[in-house]
Amino acid sequence: MYNEIIQELSSLSKDEIIKIVLSNSKGEVQKATVRPILLKNNRKWQVEKIINNQAFHSNIENNDLAGNVQVMLEEQYFSDINIILNGKTISYRISKKKKLFRNEHETESKNNTVLSHNVHKKYILEEGMPIQPLIDLGIFDDNYHVYKSKYDKFQQINR
Repeated sequence: MYNEIIQELSSLSKDEIIKIVLSNSKGEVQKATVRPILLKNNRKWQVEKIINNQAFHSNIENNDLAGNVQVMLEEQYFSDINIILNGKTISYRISKKKKLFRNEHETESKNNTVLSHNVHKKYILEEGMPIQPLIDLGIFDDNYHVYKSKYDKFQQINR
């Protein structure tokens, strides 16, 4: 039943894939997300499994993607599979009668896929921006860096 999905996943370029979302499960894993990451200059895949509102992460090798996705599909009986690529999304849905439906639609291409393990937060007010009122309040020094003792206040202002 999942062979068509695995064949298409194997035929896709690994560089095109932004994310794979497996959801609507009959097993204990409610949702699984697979995304590419860069660990020690090696490209790997991070698998995030949601079990009882807890997220469990594991990393798999770059060439083991199709095999691991197939194992997850067969063990957890996911019925919604979304493969998000650069410029399009491929969706699979399995009905109660075990019929496979495929849908493909174009999406806006995102070239800003972050592969790092620690994603940098984007604040409204960035550290280093010349903001005079924050200097007057004593949060920034003259070089527009946050004083360590005032970092909590900076986060409070920056929500």
